Amino acid sequence: MHASGSIEGEDAWSLLHAGARYDLAPTDRDEWSLSGEAYRGQVHNQYTVAQPTPPFVFTGREQNDVSGAGLRTRWTRTLSSTSSFTLQAFLDQYSRALELFEEDRTTADVDFQHSFQLSPSQQLMWGAATRASYTDTKDTFLIAWRDNHRLDLLASAFVQDEITLAPDRWKLTLGTKVEHADSVGANLQPSLRLLYTPNDHESWWASVSRAVRTPSQAEQDVTVLQGFVPGVPNQVFLLEGDRDVDPETMDAVELGYRTRPHERVSIDLAAFYNHYRDLIQYEPQTPFLSGADLIIPLIAQNVPSADAYGFELAAEWAPAENTRVTGSWSRQHITVDGGGSSSPTVSEPEGITPENQYDLRVQHDFTSELQADAMVFYVDRLPQGDIDHYWRLDLRLEYRPDDRRSFAIGVQNLLHDGEKEFDTATFNASNEMDLAVYFKAVWSF
Repeated sequence: MHASGSIEGEDAWSLLHAGARYDLAPTDRDEWSLSGEAYRGQVHNQYTVAQPTPPFVFTGREQNDVSGAGLRTRWTRTLSSTSSFTLQAFLDQYSRALELFEEDRTTADVDFQHSFQLSPSQQLMWGAATRASYTDTKDTFLIAWRDNHRLDLLASAFVQDEITLAPDRWKLTLGTKVEHADSVGANLQPSLRLLYTPNDHESWWASVSRAVRTPSQAEQDVTVLQGFVPGVPNQVFLLEGDRDVDPETMDAVELGYRTRPHERVSIDLAAFYNHYRDLIQYEPQTPFLSGADLIIPLIAQNVPSADAYGFELAAEWAPAENTRVTGSWSRQHITVDGGGSSSPTVSEPEGITPENQYDLRVQHDFTSELQADAMVFYVDRLPQGDIDHYWRLDLRLEYRPDDRRSFAIGVQNLLHDGEKEFDTATFNASNEMDLAVYFKAVWSF
């Protein structure tokens, strides 16, 4: 990639990754697996930050060390022809050493799920999970944390009942999830889904659900030097998290239709409406003097709500046994109600979401071992960052001599070499996507 207005984007990376998996079936009723992986590498980054001396902004380049490892195990037991349970656990650790901040995180998770037939027309599934995540962070000249050694605990349980109202015609799925995070308390996430299948080539469905997003560690604990304006007094902008922020909530309504008018053609149409509450934004607070500086804090608060609605149309066509064509068109619109908010980012969701996106993919098998893909994408303009609309073309050729080996070569960004696709997050330089060529080899054993 290239950075906008410069030569190199400093976004190269190198990563050495290794993993292994072992599967075992000790009995006819039990399946067990154990997998592990580890990686180490370096990631290059270019960033722009505030500084208290002229020119009051600084652009730097850094080479970051990243590493991590994970261990996962899974046990599935079949109790009967209509009942089974799964118990799985994982332990994950990663480290990032950046000039802007350093982080070491260790996460442990245990999850249990049990499915059984409650009656001839009901299939019930329930489960519970717990997760512990410990973070060790270090303060830098730009970022400080309220708690450099933080432990987050999360516990959840769910139940889901799949009810056949009329065989091969109507099916109702009811469920709910209860989640408790030690930082924000408990929340309820119910869901309902109704499926109607009038015949063997059509289906209609509708769903209503609620999802909850727990505030991140940064939204609760971080303090960031966001900007510096010289003067008498100097103006210092600080971005601050707040442990009193509530979780964000989304209520979603979805409708869908699928048809297969021909054995080689299928069409899917889905529409949605989402209402968001308690979105987290950074609100300006009353400035105060600290020595020769005027501190202007922007503190995380639940201020605006938002609505998003749209649809997605997807189709698949197989003109021949060895050729498949798929395409989709998605359109969505977002409106934000700031509720009197004075935050400079209150309308950000409207500016970072394209209204229209199209894609078309053609896949052709020359032989049972040789396959080629061509993919075309279109993305609408983004008001934030003044990102123009763009087209993208990717090509890929893959050779599979057997089930264990595959070799692929691909070309990406053929139609818009050197174009920006999105505005970057805070501190990162805006990069432009270059033409890319890659080679991939997979060997399973």
